Amino acid sequence: WWCLVVVVGGGGGGGGYRKALEGANAYQCDTCRARVAATRTIQVHGLAPVLVVHLKRFSAQGSWRRKLDTPVDFPIDNLDLTDFSLYHTSTDAGREERCLYDLQAVSNHFGSTGGGHYTAFAKNADDGLWYKFDDSHTSLVPDPSTVVTPAAYVLIYVRRGLDIKI
Repeated sequence: WWCLVVVVGGGGGGGGYRKALEGANAYQCDTCRARVAATRTIQVHGLAPVLVVHLKRFSAQGSWRRKLDTPVDFPIDNLDLTDFSLYHTSTDAGREERCLYDLQAVSNHFGSTGGGHYTAFAKNADDGLWYKFDDSHTSLVPDPSTVVTPAAYVLIYVRRGLDIKI
């Protein structure tokens, strides 16, 4: 299992997660022991067929705890993680194969740190439609864009092109 925290929307494109190492955090050369500016890059060897994203929705500072309702605009289709994969394949035509994921389910939390209520949205693998699950009530979601809410807590993506039904 991997736990990789990535700040979404931070600059730089491609090549995985990059962080400048400078100042007090500068890299120390093993040979001469001098501190030099460098860039740390994090990439994963391969990407899993199912990606579970846990959004940090609770904050704690000392004894103070609170629920975070910060909106996160996550993609329903075409989550492209190609740049985070160290090894991704090329097609026979010499084109790079993208590591694309499509959202299959969302777990939501409503309430506070003291208590709350969970609901879920899930895409039916047979009919391709989205449904909302709220205790014993299930309903069709006519507009898939409505599954993106500030209550989203856990996102489940499946890699495109694999025959996986959730």
